[in-house]
Amino acid sequence: MSVRLTSAVRRWKSDLARATHKVLVFSPYLTSETAELVLRAVPAALCEIYTTFCAETFASGGSSIRTLRLLVDESFAIYELDGLHAKIILISGHSVSIGSQNLTRGGTINKEATVFLTAPAEVARVEKALAPWIAAKTPITAEMIADMESRLPRLRKIFRKFRTEALATNAAVKLSERTRRQQRVKELQMHLARLPTAKETIVARVKRIDQTPTSFHGSWNYTVSLVAKPGDDLTRWIVQGDRERLDRMFRYMCILENTGRIGWARVGITRVTFVNNGIEKLTMEIGGWQCDTTLDAIWPDSGEISDNVRITLSPSAASGKVTIAGWFGIERFSVSKILVSDRSATLRSIRQWISANTDLFQSNVTEQLTRPFQYDRNRAGVEAGEFFGPVGSIVRLKVSLVGGHPVLRALRDV
Repeated sequence: MSVRLTSAVRRWKSDLARATHKVLVFSPYLTSETAELVLRAVPAALCEIYTTFCAETFASGGSSIRTLRLLVDESFAIYELDGLHAKIILISGHSVSIGSQNLTRGGTINKEATVFLTAPAEVARVEKALAPWIAAKTPITAEMIADMESRLPRLRKIFRKFRTEALATNAAVKLSERTRRQQRVKELQMHLARLPTAKETIVARVKRIDQTPTSFHGSWNYTVSLVAKPGDDLTRWIVQGDRERLDRMFRYMCILENTGRIGWARVGITRVTFVNNGIEKLTMEIGGWQCDTTLDAIWPDSGEISDNVRITLSPSAASGKVTIAGWFGIERFSVSKILVSDRSATLRSIRQWISANTDLFQSNVTEQLTRPFQYDRNRAGVEAGEFFGPVGSIVRLKVSLVGGHPVLRALRDV
């Protein structure tokens, strides 16, 4: 078995050019450039093509009526197969490919996955499994194609108008979501501004820190850390005239003010090297139920995030879990969704309690998120560059108090 995560066209052409036995092609959509390139590699007399025959796909350009006409003119046997979604090319006794790629131009540029099987027993097994599909085929005739071609111009005009409106709707929805995300960050920044906060700001830089040489290779180990300037101390702050001392190597919640991303940073005197995106082995009481609790910060690949925290509750009274996703915005935790793993009465009751007691739940969550702690493993988490930005990034740090707990605020220069 071999696997391709890119276009399989070259492999198909190569295999079909050597085919001497029956070829079965299943592709819901066919468009000229790709379909003709692949299918002309095999003699028409050996090949049966199974596809869909639908005015909607022809009008939208998903499939090409012109391609079907050309293939029929070249004596290929083409059949309609209602409900076809599979993409399969089988060369009897030789190989079979099964995957997501249609014989279309889009199939050559989209993210596709195709599996090739060459073991004779596997190929025979697939061919046998396809027999009921083949029995349900209906021939696509030249007359059917001509009838469809005569009706498509009006449909294409309608579809072009629809597609224009659909694209505009997609853009409007994405803009609205982007605006909501930006508003959440602005509100977070406003809430941070109202907190008891240290007047001083420590400017730090993400740096590569070389360690000692390895004994085996003679090369240097290194870490990527957020490093303060000489003389600055990340563990000593003055908040509203009072000294606020952070325990060295403890974990403190850190909030990236630019995006609302949160993490738990291991704070040293001069640097932060490790930031984790989760806390395990916590306990929360939710409406009288004791729940083992895991907190996870949500770190998407892109800078924009809709939710920044996920909470998993595992009550001792039930085997399932309750998962809550939401946005921690300092003054409130906005729940976006609550999911239960099964329909047990306990899980449903916990979900109902959370919905009915938002203020109390928010208070519990804030306490768990902001309380300093130590991990069993001192080096747990990712290095600073993955949280604060690449080497060279400038980050401005402050400390604020949330519920009496020190929270590290980070504003990255952009």
